[in-house]
Amino acid sequence: AGVKSQQVRDKLIDQTTELEQGQRRLEDATRIAMETESIGADILTDLRSQRETINRARNNLAQTDDNLGTANRSLRRIGQRAMANQMLLWFIIVILAVLLCFLLYAKLGVWALVIGSLLVALLLFVLVRRRTWRR
Repeated sequence: AGVKSQQVRDKLIDQTTELEQGQRRLEDATRIAMETESIGADILTDLRSQRETINRARNNLAQTDDNLGTANRSLRRIGQRAMANQMLLWFIIVILAVLLCFLLYAKLGVWALVIGSLLVALLLFVLVRRRTWRR
């Protein structure tokens, strides 16, 4: 009877030890699950913050795109006006050159017209070459 009770007691001690080990494993698993949940919540917070950052960047990019479109249209209009002003200037230069030639012919005769025409042609040539060199 004493040996039997010793065996029962040993068996109970083994089962108690197994229960305690199971309890520790369960507590460890619960702790790991809670840590995982906490890490998951932190990751969701980071992702939400990153989404907001991306949305702000997208909005800023859209605004910048609109601004670039407006600037492009403004530059195109400025270029068109500059071209129109340049054409008007060349038209005035040609009219003045023709008037100068007419006045030289009227006042001084044919040779003055030839010399004046050559001078006007030389002036126009220099102006055109100077404009070409600037580009």
